[in-house]
Amino acid sequence: MPYFHTMLLFCLAATVVPRAEGRLRFGLTGGASVASHWSPRKKDVFYEVDTRFLNGTSLGALAEIDLSGRFAVRAECSTVQKGAVHDISIPGFFLGAMRAEYRFRYLEFPVQLETRLLRRGRFTLHSDGGFYAASVRSARYVLSNAIFGVIAQDLAVRERWDSGFLFGVGIETALSKVRLGAAYRYSMGFRDVSLPTGPGLGEIQLRNQCYQFLFSIIY
Repeated sequence: MPYFHTMLLFCLAATVVPRAEGRLRFGLTGGASVASHWSPRKKDVFYEVDTRFLNGTSLGALAEIDLSGRFAVRAECSTVQKGAVHDISIPGFFLGAMRAEYRFRYLEFPVQLETRLLRRGRFTLHSDGGFYAASVRSARYVLSNAIFGVIAQDLAVRERWDSGFLFGVGIETALSKVRLGAAYRYSMGFRDVSLPTGPGLGEIQLRNQCYQFLFSIIY
C-alpha cells in the first residue's frame, strides 16, 4: 500500500511539472511476461510439485523525469498477467495427480531509478531498480484431473494488493523526437497469495515472480 501511495503522488506531480526544460517525458510500454511463483518456506515433503511458467502480456503508460544526464526516475501504470501452472502429485491420494493453473491480471505501478551506464552514438545502455505495488483486477483458477476432468472458476482473492522489488537492464536509441527502447525486467513479490490446491486439500501461500521483456516508445 505505501508504494501505491508513492505512485499516485508521483503521477500527480508528473501532470503539473512544466515541460519547458524538456526533462519530463511520457510514453508507452508493452511486451511479454513470463510468470511463476516462489515461497520462502521450506517445501512440504507430503507432496511433489512441478511448477511451470505462465506466459502472458504487459501493456501500459509511463512518465519519466530526467534527474541528470546519468539518472532518471520512471513511473509506470501497466496491466500485467501473472500466475503459474503447478503439477501436483501426492503419494497415495485417491484422485491421483492434478494440475492447478492460476491466472491473475494485475494493475501494476512500478517506480524505478534508471541509471545510464554507457552511451555509444545514439544508443544508451541502462540499468533499472525500484519497487512496485499492484492491485488484482481478475483471478482465475483452473484445476484438471484424469478423474473429475476440468474445473474452472473465478477466485475471490483475499490479498487484493501485492508489492515487491524489481530490477532490470535495457537499451535505448534516439530517433528524431522519440526514444525507442527494449528492456528485460525481473520482479519479485513480498506478499503471500492464498491459493486453493484441490478438492479436500487446504490452501497454499505463494508469492509472485515475473520476467518481462518490454519495448517502449518515449516522446
